Amino acid sequence: MANLQASRTARRQRRKGEHGNLITFWKPLKVDDKDGESKTIPLLKVYRVFNAAQCKGLSLGAIAPTPTVEPISAAQAIVDGMSNPPSIDHDGGNRAYYVPTMDSIHMPAINTFHGAGEYHATLFHELSHSTGHASRLNRDSLETPAPFGSEIYSREELVAEFGAAFLCAQSGINNTLDNSASYINGWSKALRADKRLVIQAASQGQRAADCVTGGE
Repeated sequence: MANLQASRTARRQRRKGEHGNLITFWKPLKVDDKDGESKTIPLLKVYRVFNAAQCKGLSLGAIAPTPTVEPISAAQAIVDGMSNPPSIDHDGGNRAYYVPTMDSIHMPAINTFHGAGEYHATLFHELSHSTGHASRLNRDSLETPAPFGSEIYSREELVAEFGAAFLCAQSGINNTLDNSASYINGWSKALRADKRLVIQAASQGQRAADCVTGGE
């Protein structure tokens, strides 16, 4: 009740012209049906929230500082040692991605990740993508325009994930393909259509890792 009252107070005190953001809350909920049998249904709620800076007279007290995440030296040495690297920009956004036309990687700040291992694994994934650029390995799965979910797109994602796994292993990061099983499972349709896809992706992923480390 106190939280609800605080939320209503914040709405009354929000600054003129400020607009809230919609957030969703989801969880599985166990309920009993009319026959008394238990079943699980999805519960979805939508809320409109405002930042404290958008409200007047709202005191939140002391805010805990963002924990500092330090790079893993062995992993950072691989990144710093890459020959002919793409540009790496920490834009402060919430997505990590590679732009082939600009040959640039865009990353969130390291402090936004759940540990340095997750940060470097993500960066290794994007660096593996970058090895497909025409100035490096000129990989067709990167250079060929392909829609999301297509076989070419799926193959490139697998190559990058394998490349990241090899680089993680080399730098001592405990982020193997087991941690990416659900990610790879997303391309299961393409995998079923071509049983050779995994073998080809693993081979190209190794070449991508070697390109990053200078092994090729």
